[in-house]
Amino acid sequence: MANFQSAFEKLMLLEGEQSNHPKDRGGLTKYGISKTAYPHLDIQNLTQKQAADLYQKDYWRPLALDLEESQAKAELIFQTAVNCGLAATKQFLSMVLPQLEKEESFLLQWKLLVILRYVSITNRNPSQKIFLLGWLNRILKNN
Repeated sequence: MANFQSAFEKLMLLEGEQSNHPKDRGGLTKYGISKTAYPHLDIQNLTQKQAADLYQKDYWRPLALDLEESQAKAELIFQTAVNCGLAATKQFLSMVLPQLEKEESFLLQWKLLVILRYVSITNRNPSQKIFLLGWLNRILKNN
């Protein structure tokens, strides 16, 4: 079964500690938790433990990733949920479901869906093109 702590540690390598890029629609972000997504939180003083608790409660558990046998698949799904949201992630899951037992096929198909989403975002909102290379690197170096 997939391990949340391992997935969280890898996510932290991608998310970094704190950012507040003027073109990032998330606003002030720490450990990948944004002020836009969590307006009630004191992002500035958020601890990594609090971030882990939020990720487990709001992303890992709703996707039942602890039941996933493949750590690689669980991590890719988790990281996508964090970066693209639960709705998009659930949509991707419904699209690649027939490939679930073939891990390589799943991972490739999943990455393609995420890349297409990133390109779509930047086509709809050119101000987000500044983030495209980082998003692509993130998905392509995963697993």
